[in-house]
Amino acid sequence: MTQGKTRCAALGLAAAAAVLTWQELTIRYHYQGNQTGLFCTGSKQRIPPQLRNGTYVFQNSYGYDAQFYRYAARDLFLKKGLAGFVDDARLRYGRILLPLIAWGAAGGQERLIDQTYQLTVTVFCGLGVYWTCAYLTLAGCAPWWGLLFILLPATLASVDRMLVDGALCALFAGSLYYLRLGRFRAVYIITLLAPLVRETGFLLLAGVLLAALAERQWRRMLVFSTAATPALLWSWYVTAHTAPSQVYGIFGRPVFGLFVRLFTLRADPASGFVRPVILTVDFLAMAGFILCLAMAARWIWSRKEERLAASSITVGCFVLLGLLLGSPVQLLDAYGYARPISPVLLWVALQSVVRKTWAGLAPPLAVSLSVGMYCVPPALSIVRGVFGG
Repeated sequence: MTQGKTRCAALGLAAAAAVLTWQELTIRYHYQGNQTGLFCTGSKQRIPPQLRNGTYVFQNSYGYDAQFYRYAARDLFLKKGLAGFVDDARLRYGRILLPLIAWGAAGGQERLIDQTYQLTVTVFCGLGVYWTCAYLTLAGCAPWWGLLFILLPATLASVDRMLVDGALCALFAGSLYYLRLGRFRAVYIITLLAPLVRETGFLLLAGVLLAALAERQWRRMLVFSTAATPALLWSWYVTAHTAPSQVYGIFGRPVFGLFVRLFTLRADPASGFVRPVILTVDFLAMAGFILCLAMAARWIWSRKEERLAASSITVGCFVLLGLLLGSPVQLLDAYGYARPISPVLLWVALQSVVRKTWAGLAPPLAVSLSVGMYCVPPALSIVRGVFGG
C-alpha cells in the first residue's frame, strides 16, 4: 500500500510539474511574458483602473470567467468596488475557494495573487491525478491510468484559463478514493470545500447525505449536514451584497436541447480545410457527451449492490445536471458544456479502465479532444519560440 501511494504521489507531482511547465512556456511564448494572459481578460469587459496597466487583454473579446475570479481574489469581501467589474457577482463570488486560497497564499499582497492563483490551480491538478491514481490502485489497476485526469475538459480548461472546474473534479476524485476506503473524515472535509469551489460542489455532499438516508445512518447524515454551513453562510453574505444571478437560463430545453445541438452546425468556426475538421470534432464531442451520460446512467442502474452508494448517487446527480443543460448558449461548444459535467466523464473513464471496457474511453476522450483544440494556438507559439520558427 505504501509503495502504491508513493507511485501515485510521484505521478501527481509529475503532472503538476508538467502543468506548471506548460503554463510558463505559454506565458513566455504565447503571452509575451505576461502572466495575466492566463486569466483571459477581454477588451469588451470593463477592467478595474488599478489593474488595467499590465493586464494582457484579448482584443474584441469578452474574455472568460477567470478574469472575474482574479478580481474576487483582490476584493474577497466586496469592499473595494471590484465586484462592480464582475459580470455576475453573485455567481462568481459564490465560487470563492480558489480566490481565497490565492489571497491567503499571497499573504494578502496583491502583487503576488496572480502567481499564487496559478499555483493553486496547479496544485489541484496534481491532487486530482494523485487521487485518481490512488482510486485505480485500490481497484487493482495500474496507477498511471490516473493521468487521464489531465485530459478532462475541466482540467484542460482550468490549465488554459485558470478556471475552478479542475479543482472541483479533483475533489470529486478525492471523494471517490476516500469513500472507497471508508475514511469519512476526509470525505467530510472534501464535501465542506466543494460547494465553495463552485455551486455544483453541493452534489458531492448530496451524494453522501442521500446514501446515509438510504442506509439509515442518521448520525452520519446529521454530521455531514453541517458540511454545508460554510458555503451557506458565504452564500448568504454574497446574496446580501450582490444583484440576483442570471445563471439559471442555462436550463432551457432540458434533454431535448442536447439532441438539437447534436445536429446543429456551429456558426463559422473556421474557414478553408480547417472548417470540416472542427465541425467533425464538434459533432463527436456532443455525441460523446450524450454517450457518457447514457453510459453512466446504465452502469449505475446495472449495479444493484452499489446503486445507492454515495459515489453512485453523486454521479447520478451530475448526470441529471447534464440532462438539464439544454440552453443553446450553454451548449455552444464543449469548452462550456463539458466543464461542469466533467465528474461524469471522469467516472465513465475510470469505470472503463476498471472494467477493461476500452471502447468506453472513446466518448470522454472525444469531448476532451474538442476542448484540447483550444490548446493548439499556444502549443504552436511554444514550438515556434523554442525552435526559433
